[in-house]
Amino acid sequence: MIEIVLNRGLYTRLLLTVLLLPLVAAAQDTENKEFGLFSEDQILKVKLSFDIGKFMENKPEEEYLDAKIRIENGEGRPVNEDIRVRARGNYRRRTCVFPPVMLNFKGVETDYPDIDKLEKVKLVSHCMPDDRYETYVLREYLAYKVYNVITDYSFRVRLMDVSYYDINHDTLFASRKAFILEPVDNLEDRFGYDEIEDIEISYDNIDDYLLLKISLFQYLIGNSDWFIPTIHNLKVFGDEDKLQDIIPVPYDFDYTGWVNTHYSVPREDLGLEEIRDRAFFGPCRSEEEYREVMNYYLGLKDKIIDTVKDFKYLKGAERADLKRYVRSFYRLYRKDEILDIFMNTCKEDKE
Repeated sequence: MIEIVLNRGLYTRLLLTVLLLPLVAAAQDTENKEFGLFSEDQILKVKLSFDIGKFMENKPEEEYLDAKIRIENGEGRPVNEDIRVRARGNYRRRTCVFPPVMLNFKGVETDYPDIDKLEKVKLVSHCMPDDRYETYVLREYLAYKVYNVITDYSFRVRLMDVSYYDINHDTLFASRKAFILEPVDNLEDRFGYDEIEDIEISYDNIDDYLLLKISLFQYLIGNSDWFIPTIHNLKVFGDEDKLQDIIPVPYDFDYTGWVNTHYSVPREDLGLEEIRDRAFFGPCRSEEEYREVMNYYLGLKDKIIDTVKDFKYLKGAERADLKRYVRSFYRLYRKDEILDIFMNTCKEDKE
């Protein structure tokens, strides 16, 4: 028989190695594991604490306020960090009692790579204490989710159940649904192109198929508050030197028939009488090109309706309203009226 004799020091080191191995393995398992901030759909429970009174009174656009944020997703370690916040938006910052929020995560270290690389993140929040403003937030969130169905060249969003606390007294100010918008940096990484800013573009700078996709989407949600040449309510990505196959990504849908806010005003210059009326913005392309993209939309009909139907955070009556709005778009397709609208608008523009 062979005997192995260990001295006390070696035995201690071996014992510690055996005991620590599971802990090391667990640490390695969580290292570089992403939080899934924009890749998951379940709602996030968030506690956001800052000087609520100063924020609402001053609505600081330049000055950041110190804040604390806690984000729970039901799995793994929650995020519990010091961040900074400020008000954002032009119209909404001026008119909202509680304006949209810019979250500044710069310098945060959580060991979740997708959070640690964040800098500025837009939080779309309720504007007024009235419950209907939370409904507007949820309907706008769904507009982004529908466009995710149509193309990956879109902003991803994440729904949150946010409890706003006054950091001075740790008292609850309000609990509301909100959502965050994927930062532009993330889109640049996903698309492999930089954002192009302060530039005018033409329809010819954009891939035709993607251009028609975005045009039909804006028509579907009844959006007349966008414009390709001045990149109004669009972010565009591509090679600024070549300006070919530019990728436009729409955002900001509160002035649409889809969200249907009571404060929205229809564009009379386009002949619209109600905010839910639809207007065609072009481009002018051949009937064959439009039929191709319309057939693509036809294949997505059930998925788009299911996206609305399955969204349990919106009341049944609101979901039913949005489903009717979607079906009204597809009825135009079934009757072949939508193609006539597009073609006739193009003829009028040429005259």
